[in-house]
Amino acid sequence: MQERVISIVTQSQMDNMAANGGTFGCGEYIHAGEPLTDLWDEFNAQKDAGNAAVHGPISTLDELASELQLDADKLKASVEKYNGYCESGIDEEFSKASEYLFAIDDGPYYAFELNVGIFTTVGGMKISHDAEVLDSGAQPIPHLYAVGYDAGGIYGDAYDVSICEGSCQGFAVFTGKMAAEHIAENA
Repeated sequence: MQERVISIVTQSQMDNMAANGGTFGCGEYIHAGEPLTDLWDEFNAQKDAGNAAVHGPISTLDELASELQLDADKLKASVEKYNGYCESGIDEEFSKASEYLFAIDDGPYYAFELNVGIFTTVGGMKISHDAEVLDSGAQPIPHLYAVGYDAGGIYGDAYDVSICEGSCQGFAVFTGKMAAEHIAENA
């Protein structure tokens, strides 16, 4: 079991995101290629607030390992292995697409300790109008239903969290109603 996930980026990568944006977007929160003009203000606000999951700037990988309480040799070996994937364009461990492989070159370094979280399902199960889960042939699977964002096909850049927060609740209620009615009719 993996106990910690830490994202490490370099000063030049942070500067590039601030000036040019990220490589890919996240719905209404981050648009690919849109400069993250508040990146440094937000980073500094987190540091000033004492957020223990935010680290940097740190000059060397040895110092970064010390701050993160990691074995320095193992961290440097991981970075070297990952940089090899970046150079070859093939991530042999996680099959990360080559356009998202960015080498961890010279510092200063920044590290962000990540935690698991669930926002919504992206690309969930396909369902019928009665919220029945469909198999690969688009046929309903008997007695299997998916409602809300466990069902797919709605989430994406059209998710309007920036102008109508909570709107996904309507889909959850509606599909729940459709499933319940279908179950009652077919009991």
